[in-house]
Amino acid sequence: MTDAIVVRDARFDENRHITEMTRMMVRDMVRYGGRTPTTDEPAWDKHAVRVAEELKDGDFKYLIAETVAGKRVGLAGARLTILEGVFATKRIIHISVVYVLPSFRRAGIGSKLISQTLDWGHALGGDCFDLNVVVGNPARSLYQKFGFSEAAINMTRPIVFC
Repeated sequence: MTDAIVVRDARFDENRHITEMTRMMVRDMVRYGGRTPTTDEPAWDKHAVRVAEELKDGDFKYLIAETVAGKRVGLAGARLTILEGVFATKRIIHISVVYVLPSFRRAGIGSKLISQTLDWGHALGGDCFDLNVVVGNPARSLYQKFGFSEAAINMTRPIVFC
């Protein structure tokens, strides 16, 4: 099925679509232990404005996976961040979103999105890649196939502790 899928750079006018796919991803992540998405529409509107700005900035990359008929079925997003200050300077490519519509999963689309994101990061001169993934997310195995490994543990605790 991946032969019928094209991965391309997002266009400047696709910020609303990127926001909607991100919203779907965040909703999906709840079932794997992710945080609850906001229902505040102005927050999503602000996100769309921010994505529109990012689409103009060379330090950000958004990719769209679509069928040959033009149906958008997947999204990847990444940004260049610079680690500095008290740390040795490092150019980190942070992958902020990888999402494939449920009915198109397990067909290699996520691999195409990640592969092209990695290509972009290499061309940009990144030193390393990172991403965040919820512990219960089955996509962890996909990321591991691309050489990602656990580097940190995020520990949480509720304010009210019984």
